[in-house]
Amino acid sequence: MNEIEELYYRKEISTRSLNVCHLNRLDSLEKLKKHFNKYGEFQKLNNCGGKSNQELVDLCKKYSHIQNLWDLPEFKDLELDEFIKKLSTSQKYSFSVFAEKNCNQIDNRTKNAICLYLDNDYSLDNLIKKQVLKKHFPVNQIQGLGKKSTKIAKDIFLQLRKDLLESKFNNLNGTEKNRIFSIYSEHLPKELVEELSLEKDAYFKNIQHVLNSDLIFTKTEKQIIKHKFVLYNVDDFMTPREFYEKFGFNNDEVNPMKSSILTKFKKYFAFLKDFKTDFELTYSIDSKGDVLSFNHDIFSDIRKSQGISFSNGFLSYLIGMVFCGEYKNVGYYKSCLSKLIKRRIKSNSKFHFKIYYQVKTKLAKKCNFGGLLSTLSNQQIELNSISDEEKIALVQNFTTSHIDQTKLRLFNCAQYILTKENTT
Repeated sequence: MNEIEELYYRKEISTRSLNVCHLNRLDSLEKLKKHFNKYGEFQKLNNCGGKSNQELVDLCKKYSHIQNLWDLPEFKDLELDEFIKKLSTSQKYSFSVFAEKNCNQIDNRTKNAICLYLDNDYSLDNLIKKQVLKKHFPVNQIQGLGKKSTKIAKDIFLQLRKDLLESKFNNLNGTEKNRIFSIYSEHLPKELVEELSLEKDAYFKNIQHVLNSDLIFTKTEKQIIKHKFVLYNVDDFMTPREFYEKFGFNNDEVNPMKSSILTKFKKYFAFLKDFKTDFELTYSIDSKGDVLSFNHDIFSDIRKSQGISFSNGFLSYLIGMVFCGEYKNVGYYKSCLSKLIKRRIKSNSKFHFKIYYQVKTKLAKKCNFGGLLSTLSNQQIELNSISDEEKIALVQNFTTSHIDQTKLRLFNCAQYILTKENTT
């Protein structure tokens, strides 16, 4: 049932007005008000007489203060709202996995339409935002559903609501293990996957198994990883001369192998991206903004919780893999790849970062953050008090973007980083 049908059953419009809306594909209050705001009437619609026109005009005026019918108090789902408030973060995540699994088991047409409507986001927050778990959700507002698919979608949403309220999603150990096993299997040899921990928070710990695996790295590559990469807090780093004297390989032979190892890192550590949600939940990371910040505490927490001794530089590289494609490293560990293969590197920025940041990739590619931050930190102005035009002018010399809105976002990123640095 859509909003217009709901209004009809509430006897707020006549059968003739309902038919006018059906005929002209005005199946929601939003569409109805959009037409009214544009034309000021409905008289020119097919089959719309004076009485129907007046009914629809009155309806738009009556509900001008709300976006859709489901915002009205009588449509609030208090039972669901109160239940969700009591859920823990891990329970919300478990239900998200449960919901996606169930939606993937229906026919392709319905599944694809639901996936498109949800933007491929089955998190509980998004299911609530899209209102699909509400009692009165109008399923036929999902595009691409036929008569049969509409019934299937309605049934799946009602069942998900029931399963949520009855906590049927809590018994997910088997499903969770299968999910984690399939993630590792997609990126690693089967023989190695069988040796890994399938606990959902063991993804960094399993990196150690990958590094030690004869299936991935040769004996020589392992020696280079141990003595020519700075992956651990224990200092086993060797100078070129020390490495040559012990293993017989000079720099001309080692450097191509370093490149090969980094390629393998990128390939075999790619599973970390599939644990992004787990990482965010475990370490309370909110990746909805343009900037992510990581205090040194997170590196200590990771080492302690997973029983590993990886260096801050290597952990920053691994965190970069978690958010690969979405965010780009800037800040203290911007050169984290360089930090993997050198004990000491010169700063490539006049601004010395205290902690580690990532910025949305689309923004970071267009900005020299080191130069921008250095300039802003030396400005004798109150950044909160300047106008948008002044912000755009300050960013101008450090970005390749010609879009003012992008420049403002870049300025806001830089301001956030400076504020964080000054309070650390």
